[in-house]
Amino acid sequence: MRFAVRPTCEAAPDADGMEIELLAPASPGKVGAAPQEGDGLLEGDYAKVERMVAYCEAHPRRVPSPAEVGEALGLTQRQLQLLSRRWSGASIERLLYYMSREYTSEQLRRARVLLPHEFLGRNGVDMPGRKGPWRPLSLTYRERTSGTIEHSWQRSAIRYAFHESPFGTALLAVCQWGICGLIFVTDGRESALAELGSMWPQANFVEDPLSTAPLADSAFGRSDPEQPLPLFVEGTALQVQVWRALLCVPEGDVLTYEDLAERVGRPEAVRGVAQAVAHNPISYLIPCHRVVPKSGGSGNYGGGPLRKKAMLAWEAARTNREPR
Repeated sequence: MRFAVRPTCEAAPDADGMEIELLAPASPGKVGAAPQEGDGLLEGDYAKVERMVAYCEAHPRRVPSPAEVGEALGLTQRQLQLLSRRWSGASIERLLYYMSREYTSEQLRRARVLLPHEFLGRNGVDMPGRKGPWRPLSLTYRERTSGTIEHSWQRSAIRYAFHESPFGTALLAVCQWGICGLIFVTDGRESALAELGSMWPQANFVEDPLSTAPLADSAFGRSDPEQPLPLFVEGTALQVQVWRALLCVPEGDVLTYEDLAERVGRPEAVRGVAQAVAHNPISYLIPCHRVVPKSGGSGNYGGGPLRKKAMLAWEAARTNREPR
């Protein structure tokens, strides 16, 4: 992990403004890559996947068989296999294993996640089990020094639109500095819009799917971005520290809240770290879903615990790790 740090010219007088470029590991290879929208995924596929996750969560002590999952979902074995291949690129047997608590617990036992303090002053790091080039992500952030500070930039236009993803419908918001919000729809679109409005109460919102579509395609693996995906967040010092650390957790890996607190140098603040994870404004891209309880369960997630487990299984399939 390499850092390039420079002050931002837009920093408020009472806030510390920094722009940080993070180099994060690219997803390895093309195996198990997400199917192209309209080129494999069918309407309703994710809803069926979420029902699969729910069945696995209802049977946490074992890996359910494809036969019993198919019966629970009302799908034939062929339909179930095709669904798994379309959605994740993996066989149904592998996907069910990736959805299991057994797999998550095994991941925690062998976890070795490199976080920011291990990267400082280094030009490159070999990630365990990772091959391939580094993919840059830009993160621009400001730290609030006290209370709620209204900045002039908060009143600028934020463009937004709803887009389909491998994990259901998502609301993507973009300001002039980059992606500033990604919210998965759980309780209807109006609820997602209200949540976005609470993040940026002074902003002017403009629905603009043409502007946000290329970013959505890049975010969900439907195209390779020509430029780094810019992310813009604002938070307290601890929140920003935690969000930056989350960007260093590779796809396919998980860690516990206790591990995260220790590795950002705040082992005594597990609850505060967990709250920072919960307040992540850019779901999935800042991968808070990769933080799980010690039990190997899903834990809480703004987009719902079933979606969180589905994301982890999808990423496990993309990294092409063989089960047992």
